[in-house]
Amino acid sequence: MSNYVLSQAAYSKVYEDFQEWRRENSVNGVDENILLAFFEDLSHKYSPNTLWPKLSMLRSMLHLREKTDVKLFDEVEAFVKNKNKGYIPKKSEVLSRQQLKKFLREAPNDIFLMYKVVLIMEIFGACRTNELVNINQLKNKKNL
Repeated sequence: MSNYVLSQAAYSKVYEDFQEWRRENSVNGVDENILLAFFEDLSHKYSPNTLWPKLSMLRSMLHLREKTDVKLFDEVEAFVKNKNKGYIPKKSEVLSRQQLKKFLREAPNDIFLMYKVVLIMEIFGACRTNELVNINQLKNKKNL
């Protein structure tokens, strides 16, 4: 799937979520207070750094579908910006070389074989992460 298709799906999903939220809250139209309430709800479900892209995507979709210029709604942007203050993103844990070796040696193949193959391909540079998703030359032979 191309990045354009994935991006289009993400933009549509944010807009559909907003549409659903409006139905659930019996709200029509778009104004600054409506968007503030929507992003207040989102802020309870998502981390602050996730709100920025959602605002950007919704801004584009509202401009496209409803001819509404959300850029004029300064309070919405200020709200998202304020939510981001002091936010410290979680760092991903990194496995040590020993942990990787132990996993490759000891994890049962009947459960973890696919993960082992992906790990080996990633570590030895056979594929980049985005290329792993697009591999279509492999066949799953369940009877092996």
